[in-house]
Amino acid sequence: MKRILIIGNDCHANNYITTLLFNEILKIYYASEHDNHKLLKNYDKFGICNYILNEEDINNFDYIIYSTPLTFNDYIYQILKNYKGILLLEKMQIKYQLISSLKCKIYFIHLRDFDRNGKKIKLKKNNYIEWPNLTDEGMDPLWHTVPNILDYFNSLISVKNDFKLVECQSDTRRLKIKLLTNNKILNIKIYKTEDKERIPIVNGVNIEWPNYYECISNLIYDLQNNRLRYKYSKNREKKYLKIIKEMDVNNMDLLKTKYSFNKNVIYKDRGEMLMAYNQESGDMYEFNSVGASIFKLLSQELRFNEVFESLNNEYGTTTSEIYEDVKQIVDRLIELNVVLIKEEKSHE
Repeated sequence: MKRILIIGNDCHANNYITTLLFNEILKIYYASEHDNHKLLKNYDKFGICNYILNEEDINNFDYIIYSTPLTFNDYIYQILKNYKGILLLEKMQIKYQLISSLKCKIYFIHLRDFDRNGKKIKLKKNNYIEWPNLTDEGMDPLWHTVPNILDYFNSLISVKNDFKLVECQSDTRRLKIKLLTNNKILNIKIYKTEDKERIPIVNGVNIEWPNYYECISNLIYDLQNNRLRYKYSKNREKKYLKIIKEMDVNNMDLLKTKYSFNKNVIYKDRGEMLMAYNQESGDMYEFNSVGASIFKLLSQELRFNEVFESLNNEYGTTTSEIYEDVKQIVDRLIELNVVLIKEEKSHE
């Protein structure tokens, strides 16, 4: 009997475990990705084994499902770095490069791929979509909902599409995306709701949500029968990440922020360490090499888009990849009055 490990703490983990309860071919194990090692919903009474994550015996599992979107991190990487089986990850995962460096076979799960009974509509040149974003489940309109929309339209055609972002409002609620393969336009409105009964509408047609238990059953069947398309899965994840990061730039408020650098702060760069001194407050600060790079760019009072451009050139990154880390450092410099934010002038 083959062994499958479900890693997670959320409703996705529950869905996978519930679906697999009566699978007679697989022995099911569950592991929390945090310190809480208790089984979700007391599944131990059904013979589900609790497993504490460790890298020493991780290769005892034939399959591993990482069920939580967006949260794959360095800790999980260390556990899986020598794993040689098949790893399936719930879409989307921000740290694609980290995942790609693993030695195992990798598949990104898009459950709508396994919806064998979904309603199909005929695409028009211009298509109008209203798609709910369930806020009470913590769904992000960009990272959770946009991939679901793209998955649906991918399911309508036999040749899988490339996508191009044509237009994106700053709140990512209204998007215009072009399907490059067949030259169709998706005019998308994403709206927030707590009503789980709300369903997508495409060109005036109601689109029911998939039966996710059936989708998971179909996924596991294809997994066991070697029908999963691993290369396509990784290529799609890269394409989705690219278009979502393009949209994400519209949400980066820091890029629109105007600031000045406190002239009372002087500094000395010692290579691996930068020392700064606030002559006004008498405070002393130390920065490592990355913090020093950001500090020196800000001291030149460059626009934030120029700061990110310089950092990307230096470290081979993209703005989306480093935005949160840079913002955290900038927020700290603002707290220390090293960076002074310019207030927008009122026109009243």
